[in-house]
Amino acid sequence: MKLKYFIAGVFLSCFIIDALAQNSGDYNVTLSIGNVAPTVLVYAHANVNPVQNGITNTEFVLLLSDLNLIGDLNTTSINLSLTNGAVTHLQQSCYNQQTVTTTSINITCNVSLNYYDVAGSWAINASVKDNSNGLGYNDTSTVTYNTLTAMGLGSNSITFGSLSLGQTAGATNDPLVVYNQGNSNINNVSVKGYSLAGGTSSLINCSLINVTTTDSSGTGTPMANDTMKQLPTVTINRGSGASQNLYLWITVPSSGLETASYASQSSWVVAAYVN
Repeated sequence: MKLKYFIAGVFLSCFIIDALAQNSGDYNVTLSIGNVAPTVLVYAHANVNPVQNGITNTEFVLLLSDLNLIGDLNTTSINLSLTNGAVTHLQQSCYNQQTVTTTSINITCNVSLNYYDVAGSWAINASVKDNSNGLGYNDTSTVTYNTLTAMGLGSNSITFGSLSLGQTAGATNDPLVVYNQGNSNINNVSVKGYSLAGGTSSLINCSLINVTTTDSSGTGTPMANDTMKQLPTVTINRGSGASQNLYLWITVPSSGLETASYASQSSWVVAAYVN
């Protein structure tokens, strides 16, 4: 009985091995990998300075990589933008493409910022597509646009023309336009005036000249010789062509002046501040 049991056990084992052998064979295993989108890295300046009354062209270097080799990159699809709030600026052009490896290139793109664009952090968004329309993008970088306080004048001279004794008159080439040429909001405009001298010893005191923001006599700020005088409630917020008109009025003394041409003893000064 023990031997019969042993033989039966051997027979059973052989049967299993034989069954496995009859079901063995070669099998083909296939794997399909879809398109892999390119990747984008952005190299940017940490800070950018505005140009007074101008445009700042800022360059950014993009490292574009594609596992399907650089020939798969569609460089005409590059998009680079700077965004702050509701304002977005796109790249003007891309150039200076350089091969780094068989799967990556460097390319330089520039974005223009206006002198009046807000100071602070601007988000950088860069993207590129491959020939299969796969999209690679990077929106993790920022650049800081620095603050600029600057102003300019629309003219460099003011004249009152020919006047009579005792006459009150405005300048003949008003207004004197003060431009905000930076990205700060100007909230202090001040003027330093000088008395007008003429003839051999005649003088029209600077206090007889006032500056106003409206074309009306007698309502402005009287000047003081060689003294900076702030004009009240003048604000010039940043913006394209942002400006404030100034009007100058003079009251000529009724006596004591020679018949002559009069000119300021020194150049008047207009200054803008951010308090």
